[in-house]
Amino acid sequence: MPNRETVRIVSDAKTAVLMIHGICGTPDHFRELLPLEMAVDPTWSLYNIVLDGHCEDVPAFGKTSMKKWKAQTESIFEALCDTYENIVLVGHSMGTLLSVRQVLRRPEKVKLLFMVAAPTPPFVRLSAASYAVGLAFGIKKENAPVYNAMAVACGMKLTPKLWKYIPWIPRMIELLQECSAVSKLYRDLQVPCIAWQSEKDELVARRSIKVLQKCGRVEVHTLPNSTHFYYTQEEREKVLESFREACKMI
Repeated sequence: MPNRETVRIVSDAKTAVLMIHGICGTPDHFRELLPLEMAVDPTWSLYNIVLDGHCEDVPAFGKTSMKKWKAQTESIFEALCDTYENIVLVGHSMGTLLSVRQVLRRPEKVKLLFMVAAPTPPFVRLSAASYAVGLAFGIKKENAPVYNAMAVACGMKLTPKLWKYIPWIPRMIELLQECSAVSKLYRDLQVPCIAWQSEKDELVARRSIKVLQKCGRVEVHTLPNSTHFYYTQEEREKVLESFREACKMI
């Protein structure tokens, strides 16, 4: 089960990168699918964190909450602000929501907000639901890149005992509420922001692209052939290059 939080502290570094994964996700997402760590300047510190209740079993996730995730990210972010001159925030899916909250708290510290698959608003396709059930039952699929990408991105030890997921319902409700709340906050962003949205995303509605495009400080890009977790090689390279170029401006 993935559980590889990365903390790379560079002595005398002026800049730190904070990466926040999505709901039910894992820091491995940034290594396997969007390896932004490869693009982080070696003179910068790096914090690729595990959110509370993730990278554990099903009951552990049921006991966590959006409130805990907000408190955790705020605590880490504040500590980084006290230590470094510049902060770069990288979020995938729910991680973008948590990132936006922090940017609005201390905009003077954030030099870049880099968002991937911002869920504003969410939209669950039938394929995503069927993939989730397949993962719970441990079904293996060959030649199914989208399904296998979701398997890599899943940061939970799943079980076929479906009743054990009942405590997850409040977490999903909290996510929907947070998506709605943050969708009204993007217009308040006053720092450089880059968003990459997949046109074939099975968990985020395409109209999220329009929501982001209405925000003056958000530079929005689309990926025609990628999904929420799966990215073609060509489009992955575009995301990486975008991140590298943005970081050069810091």
